[in-house]
Amino acid sequence: MEDDEVLIPWYAPGRNFSKKGGTHSYTEYFYESYAKENNPKLKAEKPKPAVVKTPVEKPRTIVDRHVPDFGWSVNVFPKMEHAEVAAATRLALQGKRPFTLSDEGATAMLLPWFTGSKQRGLTDVAFVLKYQLDIRGLWSDREESAVLCWYRSGAVSKLTIQLADGLQYKEQLLSVGALRKPVCEDNLKAFREALLDIRSVACADWWAQLFMDAVHILESSHCTYEEKKLGFYLPEPYYKYLLAVRDTRLGAGMGSWYDLPNMGTTAFRLATHQLEYEKCRALLYAVNNC
Repeated sequence: MEDDEVLIPWYAPGRNFSKKGGTHSYTEYFYESYAKENNPKLKAEKPKPAVVKTPVEKPRTIVDRHVPDFGWSVNVFPKMEHAEVAAATRLALQGKRPFTLSDEGATAMLLPWFTGSKQRGLTDVAFVLKYQLDIRGLWSDREESAVLCWYRSGAVSKLTIQLADGLQYKEQLLSVGALRKPVCEDNLKAFREALLDIRSVACADWWAQLFMDAVHILESSHCTYEEKKLGFYLPEPYYKYLLAVRDTRLGAGMGSWYDLPNMGTTAFRLATHQLEYEKCRALLYAVNNC
């Protein structure tokens, strides 16, 4: 075999091949097939795949809504714990569910408080945040959340949870005059818009998907604690607010949301701050209306 023939494929027209001692020539079929594949003039036209254009999202303009400067995230201790105690107490007072928390130790600690408070005429409770109810004499240093308790006698107390040699709680009577339960409105639309805003400034796919997943949660028509087993129990339709809040914890450690390269931009700052505000409103609404 000549050296040049090494480069010629075995299926080229005019080539012979040996099979079990006999020599066979290629048929016209093989020749035509080879020619069609290698001669541009004879090559059959193949249908071009349909071009599917990915819709281009319009860039969102982050509008400064001038939300209050309320401090740290609602996802951190003890805000979530106060929210859970308030929800569990409200549901138990309504007879919808026995007083129980997601942590067995916390349930054991606070069940005697609930039983005794109910016997003393506890009628209602509310989860409150300092930015929402900033009244002189209501808050101690560094407190940002609490559970307010109303009694049949007219007394109002403040229940707080803290970590000091383990988990502890403290209830104290208030002397701040008449204190009505704050009204907490449904902010589903504003919460959704805040999630879309912060998604638009997320320069990492993982974060963008996380915010979009939370949008889908808010848009869902059926979302229950029994299905997810995350956070703490709330009935429908309130549980989806809690789940969206819980699943969008931004964090402050290494590798968190605050380590992204565009952290210092105005859009990043506004979107982040306004999302945390809407998360506060969502949790207040879900807990205090369940």
